[in-house]
Amino acid sequence: ITTTTLSGLTANTQYTVRVVAFNELGDGGEVTGTGNTKPQAPSISSLSASSSTQLIITLTAPARSSSLTYKCTISTTVNGLSPKTVTDTVLQYTVNGLSPYVTYTVECTSSNGEDSCDSSMDTIRMLSDVPSGPPLNVMADTSSTSTTLRWDPPTERDRNGEITGYVVKYKLTTSTSYINELVLQGSENSFTITDLMEGNEYTLSIGAMTVNGTGPNAT
Repeated sequence: ITTTTLSGLTANTQYTVRVVAFNELGDGGEVTGTGNTKPQAPSISSLSASSSTQLIITLTAPARSSSLTYKCTISTTVNGLSPKTVTDTVLQYTVNGLSPYVTYTVECTSSNGEDSCDSSMDTIRMLSDVPSGPPLNVMADTSSTSTTLRWDPPTERDRNGEITGYVVKYKLTTSTSYINELVLQGSENSFTITDLMEGNEYTLSIGAMTVNGTGPNAT
């Protein structure tokens, strides 16, 4: 079998190829075939996070874009998050259900129904949001008049942004209102509450903060 490569063709165009065998005595039999060249990939004009969970993808059509279908896959390396795929003939897509503050890779291709092209790619980090989970491994070491609270940050997937601080609140267990509310730095993982009344039971809670607000408490 003899093969050859034809270069300089136009993308997404139908060609008829005629092959003729010949020698010094003249031409022999011939064979013809018809096929389309692959389309070019669309350009990703912009990726815009309109919220912490919604992404708008805007494409620019390639040359000779008639009858093309576009497919965009949105994926991340974060464990437990499945890729999302959108397919249509339009050039703008709204993708919902993404995770806050996660970096996604967007890969888009064109198809003419027979062949798909190479892809164009870009990345975007989604906007942050309030934490969706509480601090972990919360423990309290108590003396007669003080308590030292220790904790770990929420899981990476539950942080939804950079942890900028923690809100610590405490109250008498029999009371409905908190005695005090303290805002600590995001780098801290322990705090000692002093001047407690000996012989009383207290309820303590702690929540993680991002620039968007405070997430659920651990008590």
